[in-house]
Amino acid sequence: MKNLEDSHFLIRAANEHHRLALLVACAVLAVLPIAASAQTEMIPGVTIGMDNQFVFPHTSLPGATGIDFSFMGAFAPHYPPEESHTVVIVFEWGPTATGPWSTSPDNVNTVPGGMTDLFATGVYHGPEDAPFVAIHFYAGDFMTVSGEFTHTSVIPEPSAILLVGVGLMSLPLACRRRRAKAV
Repeated sequence: MKNLEDSHFLIRAANEHHRLALLVACAVLAVLPIAASAQTEMIPGVTIGMDNQFVFPHTSLPGATGIDFSFMGAFAPHYPPEESHTVVIVFEWGPTATGPWSTSPDNVNTVPGGMTDLFATGVYHGPEDAPFVAIHFYAGDFMTVSGEFTHTSVIPEPSAILLVGVGLMSLPLACRRRRAKAV
């Protein structure tokens, strides 16, 4: 009988070590950074007018669920210097370089006449991934724009893996408790 009790003790100890190893593995996965495919396109002092679209290929990562977009740059109106000018920036994504495009809400900026205005859109989360992205400028008059257009594939956070791992580890414990109550 002593050997049988020893073997049950060893089996329980091995199960505890396996659970601990799984918990450690899940914790490590939860804190590892995910390689995001952030891509930055330079827009180097280009003159824009009423309707200008700049299209770029987007490299997606497996498992990507969307695209984060942002633009940070400067606008300088050409003329007249005494008037303010409005520029609208729209992020777009689609299956081909010619569309059809899904679009973000408008990012509107008023540029004071005779000045260079710095502007950042903040991050917009596009709800789906796509092989092509675009930044579209609509301006009331000619102006020069230069800046960085960034598009990054969004991957679900690894903490989801941790939650699944903890759930799987708790199943044997729940089963053992039910068996103990039944006896």
